[in-house]
Amino acid sequence: MPTPGMGGATAAGAPSNPSGPQMPAPLQDTLLDKLSGNWAANGTAGDHPLMERVFADWVLHHQFLRLYTRESTGRYESELYIGYDPASDRYVAHMLDVLGGRASETLGFGLRTGDQLQIVFDRPTLSVRHTLNWSTKESSWQYQIEVKDHSSNWHTVSTKTMKKLSGGGGGRSGRGHPDDGDQRPAR
Repeated sequence: MPTPGMGGATAAGAPSNPSGPQMPAPLQDTLLDKLSGNWAANGTAGDHPLMERVFADWVLHHQFLRLYTRESTGRYESELYIGYDPASDRYVAHMLDVLGGRASETLGFGLRTGDQLQIVFDRPTLSVRHTLNWSTKESSWQYQIEVKDHSSNWHTVSTKTMKKLSGGGGGRSGRGHPDDGDQRPAR
């Protein structure tokens, strides 16, 4: 389980330090640490092949792991921010994508079981579940996205396998972003 630092806020939410809010200790999470880096994702979305680049890095004082994803066609891209809320003992996620503000208005909440992290976004009209499974044997991630129908049954929208890329250049972020062209799966 993660070991996040505790913030310096009082019960009323006011900073306990008059000079400003106290910075929490960086979030330490061994499973999310495995997700950090550059990845090639291959799978399916419905009946169509799916190829994506994924770049994951720690941001905002190591409180959130950001996953930037871009389809090879360039038609879809997203940023998923995953953090941890020690007060509720669960993960919290913010999803931003090319679909705009309406699709990003709902927070996701998640739980970890072993090497699996499952995050659910319960939107007013649609529930979406993201499941990430780490395979130590394969050194890869299985990433599945599902939606819930009106009968409360889950249906798979996409599945992909993420394999770590070796090398990589600076990209727009200077840290090996998916915009980099010459990246190969690590061996």
